[in-house]
Amino acid sequence: MGNSVGTYNIGCCYERGFGVEKDVKKAFEYYKKSAEMGHADGMYYVGEFYHQGIIVEKNIDIAFEWYLKLAITEQFTSVKKQEYFHWIPYDKFENIEEIGKGAFSTVYKTKYLNQYMKMLQLRL
Repeated sequence: MGNSVGTYNIGCCYERGFGVEKDVKKAFEYYKKSAEMGHADGMYYVGEFYHQGIIVEKNIDIAFEWYLKLAITEQFTSVKKQEYFHWIPYDKFENIEEIGKGAFSTVYKTKYLNQYMKMLQLRL
């Protein structure tokens, strides 16, 4: 199977029981195959399975890795990735403070103004 969209769609069929007997384990396997091929929605659902502990042991770290891969691809996804990733303009941050420095990055903590999230939620 070399088509990420087709592989993802098979996962959807197994998850929902469309044309096949419902099998969430097989759905996960197909979602993961499609995610490994670079399919955005597949990445999202693999993250969700780990985030919620569906079929796999709940693991927030692995879920985050899949969500991050999804964000890095910058692909359109039909699922609501806005729940996890959304652009926050720099001017909405306040009290930016450096809290650590490593070999490859600097880590900051900040607070952002909640009005932006309220506006975003109204648009969704």
